[in-house]
Amino acid sequence: FNRAEKTLKCLDSLHKATLPTNYSFEVFLVDDASKDNSAEKIIQSYPLVNVINGTGDLFWCGGTNLAWVHASKKKFDYYIWLNDDTYLLKDTWDTIAKCIELLKKNNTFILVGTTVDLENKKITYGGRRNLNDQFCIPNGELQQCSIINGNFVIIPHKIFELNGFIDKHFTQGGGDIDYGLRAIENGVDIYLLPKIIGQCNQNGVPDWCN
Repeated sequence: FNRAEKTLKCLDSLHKATLPTNYSFEVFLVDDASKDNSAEKIIQSYPLVNVINGTGDLFWCGGTNLAWVHASKKKFDYYIWLNDDTYLLKDTWDTIAKCIELLKKNNTFILVGTTVDLENKKITYGGRRNLNDQFCIPNGELQQCSIINGNFVIIPHKIFELNGFIDKHFTQGGGDIDYGLRAIENGVDIYLLPKIIGQCNQNGVPDWCN
């Protein structure tokens, strides 16, 4: 919403990251009635992106769900939540592919990525073991966690069928955490990707955020 420059930077990083053989992706992007011509600018630069028009009052949870509704019709192997202010590192796809190969025998997992501040490189989003814990630090291995931020999350189609969409009762915040906890209740393991996946500055939580 009204972040054309950030969104284009995000899409640039997504398309410039090295994609392993036999992997492909498709982008579904919700423009929630932006006033800065975001949709037009994105289509001009990336005509293959599926731009979906929102109502202007979707916020994070509603916008993510709307994109997911459209993407789910194609029954992809995996769905990725990606915030438009998250800029991926070039080797992110390679990290993901290696983890999927390790875990895909049963596909009862969710993967969450860690992001760092653009300037001070401190962790801004990712996974935690408990709500009051510090962020788990990527250490080169898969680590289990319980609390997830929705900036970069990978969900197999099997888990989507089990867990569904983000709960519609959440508007902006909390829907990602709730989704992870519901998945755990359904017997799903959540793992932190072993390497930092990109950069994203910390966003404050507004007073109206539930």
